[in-house]
Amino acid sequence: MITGKDIKRGTVASSDIRNGSLKGRDVKNGSLLGQDFAAGELPQGEQGPPGDRGPKGDTGTTGDRGPSNALFTGSNVISAPAGSYTFVANLSAHSVGAVSNSICSVDFSGTGVSSTSSNGFQADVPANGDVPGTVIGSFTVNTPGTITATASCSGGASATNLGVLLTAVGSLSL
Repeated sequence: MITGKDIKRGTVASSDIRNGSLKGRDVKNGSLLGQDFAAGELPQGEQGPPGDRGPKGDTGTTGDRGPSNALFTGSNVISAPAGSYTFVANLSAHSVGAVSNSICSVDFSGTGVSSTSSNGFQADVPANGDVPGTVIGSFTVNTPGTITATASCSGGASATNLGVLLTAVGSLSL
């Protein structure tokens, strides 16, 4: 009988061994690697712990600019591109003498401005008094240009302290 001690290292090739002649007891424990097995022959092990967090990714591309806001204060004149706008205007109705049922509104004018629409507010203004109010509305600029916000009150009252927040509708921006 020939034993392993009788065979010199490397003298037996795989072609010298008949298929099925080796059993598990003939293979040294720990000597086989995962690559020695066909897919699906080894059972799946337990899931390992989570790995370290990867490096931060590249900065993404810049998206489209969203609607912008413009605040009219002081001169109440700005340049605006074509587009549709909404506005919220805060102002005060002022009168030297008492005025009842004064209606205050805000209008936009300038190159290419059309279709101003607003709600206005009604005020009973005491003598030498101010009544604050808010006007909400919208308008369209057909061609880019300079636009002016003008506030007015009826019945002898005057509009003062006008401040307007203007917002472009959709993806237009100022």
